[in-house]
Amino acid sequence: MKKLLILCALLTVVAAPVFAQTNPGIDLTANFKCSTTASNVGASNGGTIDCNALATAAQNVRIYCTLIPAEAISDANGLDGQLDVAIVGDWATSGAFWDMNTAGCQFTNSSGATPKFLGGKPSNGDPCGTALSVKQVWADLSSFTTNVDDAAHERVFFGLATGNATGIAAGQRAFGFELRLDPVWTVDAGQGGTCGTCSTPVCYSVQAKPASQSGSPTTLLTSGTGNAGVTNQAFYNAGCQATPAKKRTWGQLKSLYR
Repeated sequence: MKKLLILCALLTVVAAPVFAQTNPGIDLTANFKCSTTASNVGASNGGTIDCNALATAAQNVRIYCTLIPAEAISDANGLDGQLDVAIVGDWATSGAFWDMNTAGCQFTNSSGATPKFLGGKPSNGDPCGTALSVKQVWADLSSFTTNVDDAAHERVFFGLATGNATGIAAGQRAFGFELRLDPVWTVDAGQGGTCGTCSTPVCYSVQAKPASQSGSPTTLLTSGTGNAGVTNQAFYNAGCQATPAKKRTWGQLKSLYR
């Protein structure tokens, strides 16, 4: 019996990385945590951002999306989905930096230069772009529209396309998109505070459906995160944390047993 338990434990340890690499779904990850290694896939916490340092180094705040389709798609030609953004606060004040609406501060101050929604795979040593096992699928052109649901939530509808239908094998990781936000337009970077602060907690979640040229059915892709109602997440500044359970009073506890 003891040998059997040891064998089961070993099988669990060995099987876990394979599952992480081939399970259908989406990985939405924050800066420099997009990887094909089992220990890092889906590592979505981008930490606390130093926007002044990023702006000085001419670097963007980045979100990456990679995906594994639930079935082999011989003629993939599009990816349609939605990206949900939630902040602590509201867009008009501290959260203005994260607002992707075309009427938002980022667009207004940068003449439409940011945010950028890119379908092309990153390069120049980027850990998400240079990995050979992450397949380039979409052309580096994309479209997106935003809908502000309320003061702290925004929904982004996106569409990616390619001029030539591309095959994606079952279990193969493909690049989805990169989202860039320019840290120059923040209080932190000293640009007059035009777009709030990038240190506001923020959470991104995503779901998407590949399209095929032949019209063959494909599966909606999501990935579980352990947080109720969230399909997949990337976050900065301790956003996206699970909501602590509210403590019950003694009176509430007594009422359960009446």
